[in-house]
Amino acid sequence: DDCATVVAAIKLLDSFGDLLRQPLLMEKVEMSFLKLVVNQTQEIRTVDTLFQQCCAAPPRTRNMPLLSGSLNWGRSLLHRVQLPVKKLENLPKRIIESQEYMLMRQQYVDFKNKVAAWEAEQQQLWNQGVNEQLSIKLRNSLLVRTPDESLQTNFDAAVTAVLRECK
Repeated sequence: DDCATVVAAIKLLDSFGDLLRQPLLMEKVEMSFLKLVVNQTQEIRTVDTLFQQCCAAPPRTRNMPLLSGSLNWGRSLLHRVQLPVKKLENLPKRIIESQEYMLMRQQYVDFKNKVAAWEAEQQQLWNQGVNEQLSIKLRNSLLVRTPDESLQTNFDAAVTAVLRECK
């Protein structure tokens, strides 16, 4: 009850090791395990809501290219719920077979699939845009003459953005 997050509660329970596997203690902590599952279900809902609100224009780290920054954001949300779910897979069989655990697991799988579909869509949109931009930009001459007859590079900012994204 004193742990702020599901991850913190799991770390606390891990510190007891195999001691919690004893039948007498297992009966005492079984309700705590169910509470962890319910809290993780709520965390998945919260992250899913955040994803739905921001997926059209995801926040990204400063100086990150558009696609890479967007995908990094989506993967960080997935990672936020993935670690606790993997830890909760090690709970006793009675907990894993409970209705609460099944609900949590289904919400996690749905969220994971939603993020994967969004990533694929983002990559496809980027690929289409790159193909259109680069086919036009790469046909242009790299060196052009200015009105005063000197040579100047004709390096477009769109090409630079694509190169940064591909790095």
